[in-house]
Amino acid sequence: MTSQLVDVSNYLTQFRADRGEEAWREEIRRLARQGIATSPKHEAFWKGFTGAFDWIDWEQLKREAVSVPASSQTPVEDQHKLINELLKSQFPQLKNQAQYNAVLNLFEAVRLTLNSIFEGNQAKTAEGRKAVDMAFELALKVSDITQKLDEVPESATSPAANEFKTPPAQFTEHDVQRELLTELQDINYLDDLTIWYARSKDRRDKIVSQFLRNTLMDAVRAKKLDLL
Repeated sequence: MTSQLVDVSNYLTQFRADRGEEAWREEIRRLARQGIATSPKHEAFWKGFTGAFDWIDWEQLKREAVSVPASSQTPVEDQHKLINELLKSQFPQLKNQAQYNAVLNLFEAVRLTLNSIFEGNQAKTAEGRKAVDMAFELALKVSDITQKLDEVPESATSPAANEFKTPPAQFTEHDVQRELLTELQDINYLDDLTIWYARSKDRRDKIVSQFLRNTLMDAVRAKKLDLL
């Protein structure tokens, strides 16, 4: 239990430094609600962990944990997966991470431009349209580099070339995460968990979306608590 407490404390300390006070408090509430929904053992752990926080309403957290249906707890994940499936089907020539990043860059520029148009902000609209033009130029450059590297693959030796050689991580990260979660369920001993965690680092690094990483790491912490 002490080891689990240290792990959670270290994670939340880093989270607070990276994201700020309000996000830190909401992350604690999220983890506590998840613990309540997982098992009485996890609920007891989080009740003890949050006992010193006077801004935590434990009874309210319990009501929230019970009232949120399991099917609605990961809408962002479902939406993200749907978007990636659409990208794969609508852009069959999208081959690598650099091209994927260029698509996201363009979508973001279009989003900002349309919002500016809808709110009637002409100055922001003009800036947005410039950003859209630049995003298209970036896509052209990225595809030009991709074609050249396809023709002369032996020239792609620098670390920067990896983005042009590897498929988009976002297209496979859901599958990688599910594989790891399945493996995690079958672990029954703490030593095995430690070994698995070390050996799975390369695959964990392929999960680039923060909410997918958070879900996986929440499951790891829960498994460790169960095995203590």
